Amino acid sequence: MDTLWGHADRVTILAKGLTDVNTPSHGGIIATKCWGEANLSEAARNAGEKFRDGWAYEEDCKWSIVYYEHPELFPAGTNRAAAESALSWEVEYCHAVGLPVKADVINHLLRFTHGARRTNLLNILATIM
Repeated sequence: MDTLWGHADRVTILAKGLTDVNTPSHGGIIATKCWGEANLSEAARNAGEKFRDGWAYEEDCKWSIVYYEHPELFPAGTNRAAAESALSWEVEYCHAVGLPVKADVINHLLRFTHGARRTNLLNILATIM
């Protein structure tokens, strides 16, 4: 299976239209358009990276968005604390769905962020201060 990160060497079907993939260098979760529109919030779809006709959520942090909205689809051994920690870095998503946003995380991200995302983060920071 070809993915946003290269050819998958491991594919796990989480649901019809939702796949967890790994490549030799990276991986994540891929949602088809049909599954995503039916099962993910607008904020989750906006946070995903467009891939083919659906969305991709990389394995470092963005996967936690799908986990947050559908923990029942993940294996029992999925570490909830790790998911919550990764989710805290998805500031725009957290803000959009009303989850707590940490000013220190925003300030850290601002050190490495430019353009429209920087403006968005500054606007969110202004609303929580």
